[in-house]
Amino acid sequence: MTKIQKILSLLTIGIWVLYCIPSLLWLTETLYRQYTLVNSILLISITLGLIWKVKKDYTILREHRPSWTLQGFPLLLWVASAICYLIISLTLNFNILKCIFFLSGSYALLSQFIPYATWRKGFIPIILIILTLPFGSQLDIYLGFPLRLISAQWVMQGLQAFGIHGLSDATIITIENQSAEVSASCSGLNGLWTGWLFFFFISWLENYSKNIKWILAFILLNVLLLSFNTSRIFILVLLETVMQQHEAANTLHIPMGLIGFISSCILTWLFLKSNIAQQSSALSYTLPSPQVHQLKTQFSYSVVLQFMLISLLLPMDYLANAREPQVSAQASSMVIQLDPSISMNTCELTAGEKIIFKKEQSTCYKFRFTSGELSGSCLLVRSSDWHGHHPPDLCLQGNGFKIEKPETKMAEKDFPIHLLDLKDTEQTSCYWFQSPDFITQDHAERVWTEVRGAERNWIMVSILFDADPQQHNKDFKNILTQIRKAVQHKL
Repeated sequence: MTKIQKILSLLTIGIWVLYCIPSLLWLTETLYRQYTLVNSILLISITLGLIWKVKKDYTILREHRPSWTLQGFPLLLWVASAICYLIISLTLNFNILKCIFFLSGSYALLSQFIPYATWRKGFIPIILIILTLPFGSQLDIYLGFPLRLISAQWVMQGLQAFGIHGLSDATIITIENQSAEVSASCSGLNGLWTGWLFFFFISWLENYSKNIKWILAFILLNVLLLSFNTSRIFILVLLETVMQQHEAANTLHIPMGLIGFISSCILTWLFLKSNIAQQSSALSYTLPSPQVHQLKTQFSYSVVLQFMLISLLLPMDYLANAREPQVSAQASSMVIQLDPSISMNTCELTAGEKIIFKKEQSTCYKFRFTSGELSGSCLLVRSSDWHGHHPPDLCLQGNGFKIEKPETKMAEKDFPIHLLDLKDTEQTSCYWFQSPDFITQDHAERVWTEVRGAERNWIMVSILFDADPQQHNKDFKNILTQIRKAVQHKL
């Protein structure tokens, strides 16, 4: 091996880290803020299993000499990860997708320093470790809502086949949010996430051969999970809209979710058992002969291609991140006027809020209000870029509140809000996202409405009540209606 190859390889790794530094910083912040006990237990368990699996390779690892280049599948994986990272930066700029490609590309680079067989054995555990990362809220935005939209459209077509018309996909999604605890591990996106954990863990534990049948088994699992979940939503919508059985819908959604999830996993496991052979758990290793070492020390021109590729991608990614965020042309003032029966006083933003909203190029207005016996504070955040909005749940949790009983309520027929009880306090929060023609309580729907090009001008309304607003229903409805009208006028 020449010194030039080693230098080029080290430079490639250094530029790769620089290339992906935004994702590395985002990942660090996400892990610090959102890692839960469940995530920690899963991570520790899988890491210990990975150590136990490769401990027999200690001698091989100690004797192995770095190749300082990528070959075969690791090279393809790294090139694909680098290009996909750039594409996401130039288009959607979804942090979670960039982070996943950063992790896959980094694992590909690791193959330069360990034997290929050991690297290959760690591939499934690395996928499991990525699945333990606390990406729930991000996945719900970028993957969960499109899946819910697809399921809602399937349900709508099924209802029309039975002669039931007049329900839109947005209405079906709202009904699902009302009737089902969408964060349950047996339903929706989390059902897929838990199913993936099961699939990769059972594949790793029983060491199934990774072939076309194994890929078909993974596809089968996803099809079953989506099919059972769509059936669950179909039944919930029938109970809610046709039979008017709201209590029955609330009672059945958890058992239906559990039955669908367990059935999907059992059927997939039976397919794996009957169609895919198990590999030997112990892979045989032999120390490379001097001739092999000599072959590995020859100069590899693939490291030159790696260096050239990452050197070209870095400035392109810089240009993508240097783009100025779009700011609403009408965002010069966010002050609103409410009915004289509601007293209101402007509040100063906290230091943390000023930093966040300045960074996100959002325009904000915060005020205290009193309507009859009901009082509280309201925060309005205007942005023409979906990056300027986030689920208010995260801010509440960041301020020390613990959320319980999250639910979707219909303030009016076309006015859904997300209501949050705050544990160990008398306070309650609610929020919604409002555009000139549409209101949604779902942050993911707000994001994808803009991504699809339907609407860019949005105001997020987040309210923190000093007491349970449902105990003062008249004042509650009045303040919601007045804020909605004032925001509509501002839009």
